[in-house]
Amino acid sequence: SDEPGFDSIQQSTLHTDTCMYFAQRFSSWTASHLQYKKDLQRRPNVQRSSKSMSNDVGVPGTPLFRFGVVADVQYADREPDKAEKDIYYREAIPTLQKAIDAFGRRGDVGKVVHLGDIVDGNETVEKTKQDFDDVLEAFEEFGRLGMHVYHVLGNHCFRVPRDHLLERLGLQEHPYYAMQLHEGWRLIVLDTTDLSLCAWPEGSSQHQEAQKYAEERPVEDHPEMVSWNGGLRKGQLDWLRAQLCEAEAVGEKCIVCSHHPLAAGCARPTHMSWNGQEIMEVLVSSPSFVAAFHGHDHQGGYAEYGGKHFTTVEAIVECPPESVAYGIVEVYPSCLVIHGAGTVTSRTLHFA
Repeated sequence: SDEPGFDSIQQSTLHTDTCMYFAQRFSSWTASHLQYKKDLQRRPNVQRSSKSMSNDVGVPGTPLFRFGVVADVQYADREPDKAEKDIYYREAIPTLQKAIDAFGRRGDVGKVVHLGDIVDGNETVEKTKQDFDDVLEAFEEFGRLGMHVYHVLGNHCFRVPRDHLLERLGLQEHPYYAMQLHEGWRLIVLDTTDLSLCAWPEGSSQHQEAQKYAEERPVEDHPEMVSWNGGLRKGQLDWLRAQLCEAEAVGEKCIVCSHHPLAAGCARPTHMSWNGQEIMEVLVSSPSFVAAFHGHDHQGGYAEYGGKHFTTVEAIVECPPESVAYGIVEVYPSCLVIHGAGTVTSRTLHFA
């Protein structure tokens, strides 16, 4: 594909006029953020059914554009453990191929997001690297069909050595990034392994920071603080705020993708991002933010806060071989329509 991996939006230096805009927006952004927190305390923690979400995908008209979503391929050339039920490691690549074929037949899906966990991990590092090579070869078919894939980092990805993983995915410089999906629409890809125990070498400053963060939040009181979850460190969180503010300044709407779910209710508590609540509050406070897509919790899920949507996409690795698992997202001026196939749920997400 000729699609650039990173454009001028990527961690850009804000222009002077945009910076002036930030100064004007700061006080109103803070006020809306505080009001949101007050409103959050007064309403139920999660709204699973509301006027802004339905399973009716009958939206008239022509979409502005479409993109594809797949989650948790988690391929491994091995059998599941005895305790693992409804896991199809070896069948994951054929299931991914079905999604590739479906997107390719349509001819109108130019971009695809994989929501993390490209491999599961095998008995040895060498076997895991071979699994990684095999699944990347399958992903290369997207490019041959004229589609560009955007990868999200997940916890299982780091069964592959970090440097090798990032280099092969083209993420060695920017594990989190932003780019233009379409005119007026920005994709923001977060790295929720940034603050984690799985993504950094033991003894590194990043690993030590994650250890300290986890020790201060016992898992008995914080079910999300398990070793397979993670979150954003301060630098990435500040970058996210800047991206949202810049998008608002230029009139763009934002779709955010992360491996770990961010909003309570869109996944099980044991599968949430470590600091998902903080990230979610930043997102919901931004007028530019519309919706977020996640992987990680294989059974999928959904939550809505203040008209902003958080969807967890069902995993390829738990898709029975006779079925399929992918979604095509149609973007309209006032809603997103997720056309789920097979085990992936269809939804219509309305926004202002």
